[in-house]
Amino acid sequence: MYDPHLNALLATAELGSFSKAAKKLFISRPALVQQINLLEEREGIRFFDRTTKGVHLTPAGQRYVDVARKVIEMSERTVAECRQMQESVPVRMGILPNYPLTVTPQVVTAMAQTHPEVQVEFVDSTAERYFAEFGRGEFDITAEYMIDDKSLLTAEGVTRLVLFRNSYVLAVPPASPLAQLERIDFADLEGQTIVWNAHDLFDGLTADEYFRLHRVNVTVEYIDAISQSVPARSLVSNKLVLHSTEFGGWYKPLVDVPLAFDLSLNVGFAFHTDKSPGVAAFLQTARQLYPRSHTE
Repeated sequence: MYDPHLNALLATAELGSFSKAAKKLFISRPALVQQINLLEEREGIRFFDRTTKGVHLTPAGQRYVDVARKVIEMSERTVAECRQMQESVPVRMGILPNYPLTVTPQVVTAMAQTHPEVQVEFVDSTAERYFAEFGRGEFDITAEYMIDDKSLLTAEGVTRLVLFRNSYVLAVPPASPLAQLERIDFADLEGQTIVWNAHDLFDGLTADEYFRLHRVNVTVEYIDAISQSVPARSLVSNKLVLHSTEFGGWYKPLVDVPLAFDLSLNVGFAFHTDKSPGVAAFLQTARQLYPRSHTE
């Protein structure tokens, strides 16, 4: 990116001799002098005072050399960065259908600025295959939310980066008496049917285990995918839909009612402990966006 004649100029300035500079650059003395003469003619600057004791930079030559060194350093650094950008580092992230992502796009956008060499590849999966594929290494990192599954909590060689806790609410039909409550407590759920994503777990408990632990008699209807048919079925059969606040607006015309008890999920990413450089860069960016994050 810079004029190779600068090499002749810098070598001569450093050694104070045309002969020594030519020897350093493995060219003849006349060839080196010709390069410097051409550079002086082109720039209109006399770089050296030539004496019988050697050559010395003029004040203008010294200023030119100082800037030239910076130009060469910047040029070399830019070339190295461009070559590194060509050698992209992939990160394979497992994605489930009909599952909205809010944190992942933020991280990917930020990483494009700080780590342009890292390319995120999204691997589509299904609820039935998701964690088995992750365990086999078919993708490197899980999508947000997918970190509280029992298979991950007990798996060897898997680490979780927890960014924050996300609360849950109940979406209820407008005609239901529960829609008039400010908050729904355990007692209000007695005899109700709750629709719940089968892969959302709370502190390692399934939905049945969680409500049984709190001595609540409810029927849990598991679903594999979140779709717009869920609120329609809820209106017809008067079922409740338990969902994350991140899904706000998805279940219209159902009414979201907060819970009187703490029900929340870890939001973050699960990854193999022997992570690749690309995954490390992804996680570093996530930590910068969420300074209170921690690994488990």
